[in-house]
Amino acid sequence: MSQKIQTKLNDSAHICQVSNHQLTPCGYHDSRVYCEFSGITDDLLESNSDRFHSFMPPSKGATELAKLFCANYPPAGSWYLVKEQRLWFKESLKQRLIAHTADTPFQLLIAGVASYVHALGQLLICAQAQRELQLSFKIQVTFSDRCSFPLEQIRAFLKAAEATPFFRYSFEVEDKKFKCPKALDKLVRDFHKELNDISVQYQLGDLTDSSLFPNEQFDLVSEHFMTSLLYKNFEIIKPIRANYSAWLKSGGWLFSADGIRADSEVYTDFAALNADVGLVLDDSSTTPVWDPYGLPQEVFQAILDSAGAKRYPVENDNTMSGFVKQ
Repeated sequence: MSQKIQTKLNDSAHICQVSNHQLTPCGYHDSRVYCEFSGITDDLLESNSDRFHSFMPPSKGATELAKLFCANYPPAGSWYLVKEQRLWFKESLKQRLIAHTADTPFQLLIAGVASYVHALGQLLICAQAQRELQLSFKIQVTFSDRCSFPLEQIRAFLKAAEATPFFRYSFEVEDKKFKCPKALDKLVRDFHKELNDISVQYQLGDLTDSSLFPNEQFDLVSEHFMTSLLYKNFEIIKPIRANYSAWLKSGGWLFSADGIRADSEVYTDFAALNADVGLVLDDSSTTPVWDPYGLPQEVFQAILDSAGAKRYPVENDNTMSGFVKQ
């Protein structure tokens, strides 16, 4: 089989260019803006005692997911797509919100963003947590990326959603018009009040730049698949993690989806790398999960070709990790 879907995406990630006031997106961000939106609600994998290996049996949900991944533009990943990742992030976030005793807003940094579709998935999880907890304080979210294109998408979408709480949201960036995926549009309407209550800010810059944010600004940093995007290059990753440590308040947390198997030597070294910069792994929060972007494209085509008659092996090679600043 060919390489993983995520690896192909990583190869297209560069830096969006601006020339003569005209933005030219990199291949990665140019493809991600057209992503569909979906959140898996079924348990697609078989239950077993093996934490790292499972099978995807035939099911309506598996077929629907395969259709999404065989379309022109696959669904946005981030924390929202996979049920296990979405629930882990929401429940972990709720714990941090409950522990937040200050009257000041809860400060969340979302480090790196693929598109407005991915960003809204994270904002919707925040909105759901806010509704469930009936918070008395605000959540303030800062999106940061080295490319301006995804940040401008989020800004334009939220402005359109705030001004027009009706079907169907659309917005423009660089004279291009984009329409919100219908599934996302519906959820944005359902959580319109909570989304409007979240304060959103933007910061253009490279996460290796220690001056990007003041020290001890954030209660939580969220990072999804940055390690994969950087090809697990620890020489690049360590300065970024050191910056997270500096930007987090004492006792602040980093939630990351690492794309590394939790039982591997690489993950042991990765945990040590984080500890070196003051981010200590909380073992109780470490959870192995699967991710459809870790599968080759042929798996989804095979599901459709077999009319859902076969089961396929799936590896839980992504790890939900919680690190706390000591």
